[in-house]
Amino acid sequence: MRIGFLADKIPYQNRRGWGVYSYQLLKAILSIDQENIYRCFYAFFRKGNRRFIFNDPVANLENCVWTLPGRLLKLLWEDWKIMAAEDFLGPVDVLHSPYEFLPKTRRTKTVVTVHDVTFLKHPDYLDPSFVRLYSRRIKHIVNKADKIIVDSQNTQKELLEFTNASPDRVSVIHPGVDPRFAPLKDDIKLRDLKRRFGISGPYILFVGAADKDKNLNRLAEAFSRLIPKHDHLQLVFAGSLDWGYQSLQEKFVSLCEKNKLILTGFVNEMDLPVLYSGAQVLAIPSIHEGFGLPAVEAMACGVPVLSSNTSSLPEIVEDAAVQVDPYDVDHIAEGLRSLIEDKDIHLNCAKKGLERAKSFSWENTARQTIKIYKELL
Repeated sequence: MRIGFLADKIPYQNRRGWGVYSYQLLKAILSIDQENIYRCFYAFFRKGNRRFIFNDPVANLENCVWTLPGRLLKLLWEDWKIMAAEDFLGPVDVLHSPYEFLPKTRRTKTVVTVHDVTFLKHPDYLDPSFVRLYSRRIKHIVNKADKIIVDSQNTQKELLEFTNASPDRVSVIHPGVDPRFAPLKDDIKLRDLKRRFGISGPYILFVGAADKDKNLNRLAEAFSRLIPKHDHLQLVFAGSLDWGYQSLQEKFVSLCEKNKLILTGFVNEMDLPVLYSGAQVLAIPSIHEGFGLPAVEAMACGVPVLSSNTSSLPEIVEDAAVQVDPYDVDHIAEGLRSLIEDKDIHLNCAKKGLERAKSFSWENTARQTIKIYKELL
């Protein structure tokens, strides 16, 4: 069986969610499947870098690299529908798009991973042009894809609620967590990392983009209420400064001036487990999440998690986290306070989180995904 795989989100140094998912899933699939041939599609022009293309010395991996501007590819595949995926990949039996996009195909069976439907559930949090584009894309996916993979039961429920997707074509497969996310045993690494990022004391951590649905304004407000009693505490936001952090800096300028709010910029894959492990708490009080990978990564590092009680997060963290109402600043502050001040709650969440994180492995994700490929044929 020949599997086509859209790997065009992989060749970036600063990978976000889609790129991480694509890379980790492909890596896990190739580690366990020596039977099928995987043809991976890459297209980049100014963005992306050939040295970040996934390579593995196995006989069943073929990389198809095209030097095409993304805007031109979108015209050819999506708007004008002149060219099909097979024109770039050659004949394949199944095509898997690991993010919310389905190109034109001919007779090939298709699988699409839908990570979240925030653009349908909370369109007011997103740019209107993004909402229009992805609303159109999800309609096409629902009508044309042979199988849809979603990251959580909550995303499955929302997809069925907001579209006419057929339940028998939608499968829940949780993403995994990389084994490098584990409790830190090297204090020297942590001291060095804190020095480089300007972290001088204990800290609460958030990892990701500063999108409106991440609820960072309320998190910062809740954090500010802890300062009178915890003067050395800092709030660390780890994510590329291009990802919406400028407005946060402007709103909480006093916190920045007092060195209470730290913006690290993008954190590379080697530093991220260290940053997690050094945190007092990982806070993810999002209004909406399709899955919530930072929560799983933090739990795997033995770090207590504060999460919202909405969307997919209760399903992912279960009883291993302190859950709060994301619309209530007082509730968020009280949740943070309990994890910082109550040693029993702190240790209990850390212990349960380590166990809960064991439920998520990329090998399991890969095996379930390969099973869907086989079912289609």
